[in-house]
Amino acid sequence: MIEINESFMRMALHESMKALPMCLPNPPVGAVITHNNNVVGKGFTQRYGGKHAEVIAIENILKVPLNECEIYITLEPCSFYGKTPPCVEKIIEHDFRKVFIGIIDPHSKNNGKSVSMLRAKGIDVNVGLLKDEIEKFIEKYLWSEE
Repeated sequence: MIEINESFMRMALHESMKALPMCLPNPPVGAVITHNNNVVGKGFTQRYGGKHAEVIAIENILKVPLNECEIYITLEPCSFYGKTPPCVEKIIEHDFRKVFIGIIDPHSKNNGKSVSMLRAKGIDVNVGLLKDEIEKFIEKYLWSEE
């Protein structure tokens, strides 16, 4: 099962690469949603001020109950209001079965808060899938402070 999870996270990483350069100064993030081991939605961060990867992937879903789905996200979802609402709220609202997060967002307003929020709602969260590959790609785009 680890191999298939890595495959889906690798798809999310490829999605994140599509975000550049239009997403800057936000980090390039990718998301993939699966249902019964089939990809049912994908997304990447849009232009600055636009929708984030998770929201795009969720909006691409048709007639699949999201509470039966897994979501693979390269970077921890945002947990604070900026130009967009917190993505973690959208994930909680749809009660995903499982959330895979590649790396924790070092931004001072996030930095593990989304993971805590998801777990507090009883959502199964896995952090660190393809961590090294994702960090290698995204580290130069991350913000640690506001």
